[in-house]
Amino acid sequence: MMRSRGFTLIELLIVIGIIAILAAAVVLAINPGRQFAAARDATRDRHLNSLSAAFLAYRADNMGSLENLNLPGISLEICNLNKVEASECGNLVDLSDIAPGYISSLPVDPQGGINENGTGYFVTRGDPVLLEAVKAETRLSRLGSGENLVTNATGQYGNLLNFSQFDAFDTEEYYFEPGSFRQSLRRTRMTDEIVPVDANYEYEVCTYIKGEWEEGTTPRFYAGVVPYDADRRRIRPNNVRWRSGTDTFLAQPLAQGDTEIYLEDASNWVDFEHSYDGHRRTIGIYPYTNDEGYSYPAYTYTRHVRSNAWDIDAVDFEENIIYLNHSWNLSNPADPNGVWPAGTPVANHHSGGSYMYTAASNRNTPEEWTQFCGTIRGLSSLGGGSSSYFWQGTEYVRFLWLLNRTSGTDGWGDPWGDGNFSTTWIDGVSVTKTK
Repeated sequence: MMRSRGFTLIELLIVIGIIAILAAAVVLAINPGRQFAAARDATRDRHLNSLSAAFLAYRADNMGSLENLNLPGISLEICNLNKVEASECGNLVDLSDIAPGYISSLPVDPQGGINENGTGYFVTRGDPVLLEAVKAETRLSRLGSGENLVTNATGQYGNLLNFSQFDAFDTEEYYFEPGSFRQSLRRTRMTDEIVPVDANYEYEVCTYIKGEWEEGTTPRFYAGVVPYDADRRRIRPNNVRWRSGTDTFLAQPLAQGDTEIYLEDASNWVDFEHSYDGHRRTIGIYPYTNDEGYSYPAYTYTRHVRSNAWDIDAVDFEENIIYLNHSWNLSNPADPNGVWPAGTPVANHHSGGSYMYTAASNRNTPEEWTQFCGTIRGLSSLGGGSSSYFWQGTEYVRFLWLLNRTSGTDGWGDPWGDGNFSTTWIDGVSVTKTK
């Protein structure tokens, strides 16, 4: 009669090891942490839908208007009225006209608010209202399309989202909780996102700013937007600006290698000293066709430009000839031989002012939080390029700052100093369509 043999210690250890590996694989596959995060995000989605329904109900009872709610134009956290009275909300958004009338109680994020008395949910006025769950863990959780085009405008996401060019997200210094965007040294900074605009409408551009600096310096700053075309290519001043009275046509074809340009009328073309290092001696040629095949009308927007194309005293106003300082090398993409035919629209273009400094231009950086705003009043006139109108061809913009431009102690000093001892904070950024 045979006796059954038990497992040896080694065999038991092997079995236990296999079970442990399988268990670990199951845990990794299930990923309980991510499952819990997804469940919390599902709750956040339900909360945003409940808030949206409450706003819709309020609108229905108020002739389609939300005006009396005084919702903010930049994203701010909703006050937790389950915890505090409306008088204790401070900078948080008071929705006492919504709750409990249109929703039994204001929902609170599963992980609590950003601020001590906040719900964790943010709101921006718009049509529809923009609602955000800034603590969303597995995806961006937003509902609606608010007026402010700038994501993370008040630092509500608690990081450098959309502001990655800045030095740091600062939770110690801010105008809106939970923090601001800090930058030291002289730097040009832009938001990461390129956002769409309708250049036929009016927009307000705003930013809060404050700074610190060493005694004896006078830091200055600029703030506004950078325009981009439909292909998301940056629009520069010499793409749209041209000298009044210089819009004319080629009198003869212009081919690569030519050294003269024959115009129908050379009147008013720049041909004098002190013409700003040649940037005013620029020719723009039309039309320009974008990647989608759209050709911009003459004298609106073109990327066919050649700067510093001729020298002083190189324009023959009697014969309407411009004598180039280098052979012509700008090919016509619409012609197989690259020739610009007679009758092609041209103008004397120029640069000046790299960006649209709509909110502030060469302003002293304030020592206390101060809001600076400006208005873009629709599309610019032909040949124009000011900071108060969208440049021709604009389809997108990015917010822009030129920071820590320090001056000396002798008044104006050097406005382009390196700003070694200057630090600037940015908060409450907005680009808002007003009408």
